[in-house]
Amino acid sequence: MLLARSEIIAGIDIGTTKVCVLIAEVSEPGKPTILGAGSYPSTGIQKGVVVDIDSTVYAIQEAVRLAQKQAGREATSYYVGVTGEHIASLNSSGRIPITNPDREITTNDVEKVLEAARLIVLPPDRQILHAIPCSYTVDGQGGIRQPAGMSGTRLEVQCHIVTGATTFLQNVRKCVVKAGFQVRELVLEPIATGLSVLLPEEKELGVCLVDIGGGTSDIAVFSAGDILYSAVIPIGGTHVTKDVAY
Repeated sequence: MLLARSEIIAGIDIGTTKVCVLIAEVSEPGKPTILGAGSYPSTGIQKGVVVDIDSTVYAIQEAVRLAQKQAGREATSYYVGVTGEHIASLNSSGRIPITNPDREITTNDVEKVLEAARLIVLPPDRQILHAIPCSYTVDGQGGIRQPAGMSGTRLEVQCHIVTGATTFLQNVRKCVVKAGFQVRELVLEPIATGLSVLLPEEKELGVCLVDIGGGTSDIAVFSAGDILYSAVIPIGGTHVTKDVAY
């Protein structure tokens, strides 16, 4: 994703024990500078799921207030991290013929093959959160990262699909909007964590990322540079603390 120069971006992590907010400035693509951070205890979330909207809204407002005070800047729209036991993932494929007279693959073809990969049967109470292209295949040749501009007669894609319960995702969005902010995008937390902490070499060799939070543990498995599996286990640090105390 290419960002405009000096664009302000911000993120909200609504966790079981606390709500965290970061505000950053991006002067060059891929090079953010953290301007401010804020956190506030969370009492309206259990195992990544909203159980008290008013408490969650207040925690979001306070965490944003602290981050904006430190940053000296305001942000109105936020990337919002989501988690919870309702999250599930699967790998799907899509394929389309290339019908252009010169057989050149266009960005429109890439969008069409991604849409084909998204055509999966889901229960009415679930929705697709992410459809992440892993690799493309052109006329049987796999391992292609950017097929646009290449020549071929058949384009295929392998996608990692992340789904979530519609009502749970709507409740997260509702909390942010009720707090007075816009949701720029919902992002599965282990995917965001992987982008932040994993080296390209680690994802190429193969790595399992486990992000242990207060009420959940988020998992993402990478291999050959691609994400292959993601899930959320409803067990976190608070469970360990309680067991040790007991």
